[in-house]
Amino acid sequence: MTQLNPKGTTAVNIASSIEQLIRNKSWPAGHRLPTVRALADELGVNPNTVSAAYKQLRDAGVIATDGRRGSLDRKSTRLN
Repeated sequence: MTQLNPKGTTAVNIASSIEQLIRNKSWPAGHRLPTVRALADELGVNPNTVSAAYKQLRDAGVIATDGRRGSLDRKSTRLN
């Protein structure tokens, strides 16, 4: 499987990177996004930055979020 490595140090950059992975189909449909804390640690940013990126993606209809159960791309039919 392709290594899924979102990039960026700002919410806008992180959101753009994830959106590109999803639109290029590098991110498989229904694949869970990393938790906010895990991605923040990986990128060396504050968790609030990743949370803001996920909010931007959710508001744009690119991903669906379900609280503690996680975030998925919108192509998924349901959150598990």
